[in-house]
Amino acid sequence: MTPGGGEGGHHRCIRVGRITRAHGLHGEVKIQAYGGDPRELQRYTDLLLSPAGAEYGIRSYVEARPVDFENYAVTGTRLQGDVALVTLDRVRDRSAAEALQGREVWVDAAQLAAAAEDEFYWHEVEGMAVVTENGDPVGRVHTLFTTPAHDVLVVRNRGEEYYIPASREFVVAIDRQRRLLTVAAVDGLLDINRRGR
Repeated sequence: MTPGGGEGGHHRCIRVGRITRAHGLHGEVKIQAYGGDPRELQRYTDLLLSPAGAEYGIRSYVEARPVDFENYAVTGTRLQGDVALVTLDRVRDRSAAEALQGREVWVDAAQLAAAAEDEFYWHEVEGMAVVTENGDPVGRVHTLFTTPAHDVLVVRNRGEEYYIPASREFVVAIDRQRRLLTVAAVDGLLDINRRGR
């Protein structure tokens, strides 16, 4: 699972991570990938940075590129543990890199490859109806978040909120045409992971 999107075009921007700090003396920045896999950041040639202090809530994408996003060409990417070390054009020293700390990182959806059949981008499932493999309705995907173990689907239904691991063990099928996500009918899964709102 990854936080981007594979529908392409339309200048839609996908939120993929956040700059956590400067690295070294030559302008590199550390980027934490929201999908948990820093390798995803290696495919991007351009990054869009939101303004310092900007808040976009829990949505993982915006419908159109905001005019106040700044575009940076990526001149280098390498991995260090669970983060990516990225070099951007116009960012040539530590001071310039430090000025970007905390900025959220977005990409144009056109840069993203199509998701594999058994995977999905975060934005694809937001708003999808969720049912169990027995056909019982669960609710709709409100958002996702990542944990060290796996991504988690947040599904809401009439004041109830369910946290369902977004892993192959629990996500049985994704029907993009019908906007329907099927989860395993595991005894107690929804009771264990239910939160009142």
